[in-house]
Amino acid sequence: MDEHDLAVRASQGDLEAFAELVRLHQGAVYNTAWRMLGNRQEAEDAAQEAFLRAFRSIRTLDPSRPPGPWLRRIAVHTALNRLERHPALPIEDASIEDASLVPNPDPLPEPQVVRREQERQVRF
Repeated sequence: MDEHDLAVRASQGDLEAFAELVRLHQGAVYNTAWRMLGNRQEAEDAAQEAFLRAFRSIRTLDPSRPPGPWLRRIAVHTALNRLERHPALPIEDASIEDASLVPNPDPLPEPQVVRREQERQVRF
């Protein structure tokens, strides 16, 4: 069954179809949350909360559109809500390579380099 069929069935209340959508998109939803929150446990909690929110509002899913962006948008809003509640989330002890996965709020390279150097000094 393709995503369109799953979306149609899920929007009509089919629990198995929704569960399959969760299986298909759990990685993308988790990665979205992790990139925003920078903490594994918070990202797992946010992803779970995002899927609960999606389940509660499944009837708003437009089955003519791919469900992935809809689910990731819910994850973004969930992560933003968590950041508002806990603005100083603990940063995981990630390697330099892992840090490149976290989105950068500064579009210019110089502030990015300064921020990375400050983070490196804090870790060591």
